[in-house]
Amino acid sequence: MRVKALVLVAVTLMLVASAWASSETVLYSFCAQTSCTDGYLPYGTLVADASGNHLYGTTYQGGAHSFGAVFELTNSGGTWSQTVIYSFSGPSNNDGAYPFAGLVFDATGKNLFGTTVPGGPSNQGTVFELSN
Repeated sequence: MRVKALVLVAVTLMLVASAWASSETVLYSFCAQTSCTDGYLPYGTLVADASGNHLYGTTYQGGAHSFGAVFELTNSGGTWSQTVIYSFSGPSNNDGAYPFAGLVFDATGKNLFGTTVPGGPSNQGTVFELSN
């Protein structure tokens, strides 16, 4: 009886896993703009706004200065478009560079917070806030 239950659980998990993987849709492919000004290497997780029509994230490299970017994906009628909302200018400018983690919203849903790996006065990283 126990073996049958384990087999049933294993088969169910395999079916669920294969059903999940078969529905992937690419929303945006990075480095689509000249010199990768849209960014590339999006290591961090995405965060959605309250409406679910906007996703926000970071790219480790690329952007206007090649030190990473914060981007927004906007859904309009099922089509997603990408906009860079901030490009990091590098560790020597104190705003940081190479954001590796994802973003979080504050309680109001209007401000985004994140981190960079180098940057700041000691060049050991920054915590940043982007206000809308």
